[in-house]
Amino acid sequence: MAYANPNSQRKSPELTRKNALRQIKRISKAAFRNALFHFPYSAKKYLTKKYIDQATKFLLPAEQLEKCEANPECRAEKIEAHKRKHPKQAEKCSRLIQAVIRDRRYNMDGSALLHLDMEYAFFAYGFLPKEYAYFHLAEKGMRLFVSETERKCTKQSMNDFTQSVFADKGKVYDFFKQWYKRDAVSLERKSDYRKYLDFVSAHPTYVVKIVNASMGKGVWLETATDDHRSDFLNILRHGKTLVEEFIVQSEKMNCFNASSVNTVRIASYLTREGVNLAHGFMRTGRAGSFVDNGGSGGILALVDVKQGKIVSDGVDEFGNKYITHPDSGVQYDGFVLPDWKKALEITQDASLLFREMKYKSFDLAYTDNGWVIVEINPSGEYVFQACKQQGVKEELRSIMKSMDLICPYDMR
Repeated sequence: MAYANPNSQRKSPELTRKNALRQIKRISKAAFRNALFHFPYSAKKYLTKKYIDQATKFLLPAEQLEKCEANPECRAEKIEAHKRKHPKQAEKCSRLIQAVIRDRRYNMDGSALLHLDMEYAFFAYGFLPKEYAYFHLAEKGMRLFVSETERKCTKQSMNDFTQSVFADKGKVYDFFKQWYKRDAVSLERKSDYRKYLDFVSAHPTYVVKIVNASMGKGVWLETATDDHRSDFLNILRHGKTLVEEFIVQSEKMNCFNASSVNTVRIASYLTREGVNLAHGFMRTGRAGSFVDNGGSGGILALVDVKQGKIVSDGVDEFGNKYITHPDSGVQYDGFVLPDWKKALEITQDASLLFREMKYKSFDLAYTDNGWVIVEINPSGEYVFQACKQQGVKEELRSIMKSMDLICPYDMR
């Protein structure tokens, strides 16, 4: 993953206030989850259903959706009437559409027809306007793709939301560190200074991760100075963090981009028949960037999980395709990942921990000592659908039928 260094903002009072609020919010959520953890299963099921109902209440009613699908000419009228019933969501949708249209990298023309189609995708299936752009939904069947709204709901139906471990990268490391294969320490308070000194004496260059950040944000590379206390206090300004030994990736993966740790993500579903490693994709950073995340400028390419081979061109978050990496010139399609059997073994074994979390995504990096876990996420976005412009909704439906869900959820 590639990293952005926020040192230029170190002394910003606004940064301190924001991170203090983030810390309060994180602690409050953790306390809430810990309290709910002891609730009976029936209560968790009820609360999960309430979450799904709340998350999907802005969508078109099923009968109106079917009418719009059967008769596209009525969509404008139905959507306008529906927007009046959901003004906050209508305002949000309009704001997001305008942001996509203004950003020329998405190559959206801003026509009235395009605007209506993006509104329809949002209110009919829960697609964000940026998903509409990089999935090329104007050319594809919307019902074939999993939207962000559906992703959130499937996550809730599969995973026990009271499991607070996965909301904290430090706790995840503690439970899965046998597969991380590197040193790391959590820093939260001034009394952790001794832990920091012991760590930095062995690893003067290290990675800092804000424990509840995502999409490559809140992750950066640091090199210790002679003033260790100042370094330590500057890290604490960002709230609770995980400080990790820097991953040195193998030359076999450096070929795409040497400045970022180019990772592979494998989606794992715990079914009644065992672990199903269903989806995979590789992420490569750009020259000079430390993170590989698509949301931070990286390029994605689809991986055939069974073969351990890239089976698509690269694609960025704006829907642009790349036959070869734009900086290194290495071709994506056909690239064979090294020692793939071991990557599957790690993911398979780690998937069996925390069985209450049936849907996990594993980010793996390849080093001279083999594959290591970079991070584990509770679920994961379905951005890889953009790699071949192919939706995986039917495949996901099939997987969900083989799982013991907390609460039933039917995608549209």
